[in-house]
Amino acid sequence: MSAIYFGDLNPLKGLRAICALFIMVGHFFNYFAPNFQKTQGNKKIDHNKDYPGYVFPIEYLQAVSFFLILSGISLSRLYSHTGALDTKTGKKKFMWKRFARLSPAYYLGLLLGFLPFFYNTYMNQKKYLDFFGSLIAAPFFLQTVFPLFLAWDGPLWTVSIFMMSYVVYVWFNKKCRVWSQRKLYTYATIFYLLPAFFIVLFIALKFYAFNILVHVWLDRILHFLIGAILGELTERYRKKHGLKNEESYNERKDATKWIIVADLGTLVLIGTQVIVILYGQTFLPYFFEFVCVPFHCIWIFALLQSKKSLTCRILNLPFFDILNESSYTVYCIHFPLFFLYTYIVNKKLVKCYDFWGCTTFALDYWHVFIAVPIIWIISILYLKLVELPLKKIMVRKINKKYAQNKDTQDLTEILLNEEKLDTSESNSSRSEQSKSSDEN
Repeated sequence: MSAIYFGDLNPLKGLRAICALFIMVGHFFNYFAPNFQKTQGNKKIDHNKDYPGYVFPIEYLQAVSFFLILSGISLSRLYSHTGALDTKTGKKKFMWKRFARLSPAYYLGLLLGFLPFFYNTYMNQKKYLDFFGSLIAAPFFLQTVFPLFLAWDGPLWTVSIFMMSYVVYVWFNKKCRVWSQRKLYTYATIFYLLPAFFIVLFIALKFYAFNILVHVWLDRILHFLIGAILGELTERYRKKHGLKNEESYNERKDATKWIIVADLGTLVLIGTQVIVILYGQTFLPYFFEFVCVPFHCIWIFALLQSKKSLTCRILNLPFFDILNESSYTVYCIHFPLFFLYTYIVNKKLVKCYDFWGCTTFALDYWHVFIAVPIIWIISILYLKLVELPLKKIMVRKINKKYAQNKDTQDLTEILLNEEKLDTSESNSSRSEQSKSSDEN
């Protein structure tokens, strides 16, 4: 078996860090600091009327889509050609490792988010069914199923989608590996268009509530599968063109073409942000999130082929490595920590009603420059002191429980994490697989 090269995935670490930052800052302005207003009283708030424009309306829904696509790419590159998921034992081991990856930060988010969730859902809005439903569903990663609209800690609904996507991927992995290139493109197109079909259908039938189901559940899982297909296509492309190391990427004849595509694509993404800033957050974020998925895939593919592009050089900066390492932790805990921060600043709770049922505070915009660094530092400390040691213990126990024969175990011991894409671990995996290849 030939050595697997992961070096082309390095720019995705910086991209993941930027996505986490966009989501974090977007949530701050969307839910905690609209319009500079200090108090709202008990007034029922209509965002479109009472908040005609945000201070800096970041379009962060594309970042959520990116998270799922990037995870699909990483998993596909790691497991597609190892055969590690072809056995029942391999499938169980994979799911337990995914649980070990997600659970430490996820349950911390639930713990931190319980008080604001209890205050707003149980005490404020008296939604007892939603409260107890979420209380039962959230610990089992089921909050996107019942009840549909609530997550114990707002952003954690995406983590539930990740777990569901992993379950689907266990089956999808083998299909993706054997499909022809034409079939891969066909299914990627179907996965892209299917949510739009259901949304139009439900609007025609006036089943408007089902559109939320499509947007929150079906749409996201399909984005993950599109990412898995993209990962399979990039791996086949890499092998076809003999791209085995960094030198082979830099010396290729078509390098200039991919550099141009990568940097122009970056300008297009910046352009979508400018449009949202100019015209506000109405339907535009949802429009860009859907329309831009094919563009996202082309742009990511170009990034993987263009190490010398300006975009890749920026994404490969050590600064983004530091942010990427804790990006998942930041995603899980930033919302309740924003809640705590605004409570400390305002010294009181302000009632508000919105889609998530979250309690909205009103802060001056400049608080983002204080709150975001504080929360990121807390996330890094938790990651280093608790999350990583706990994850290592869990993975060690999983490996011991599902120990297999040596050849299969070598393949399933890839510790490159799809959320972190840690360079040191990937280098170790590559060297071990190279040695195994030489012996064979």
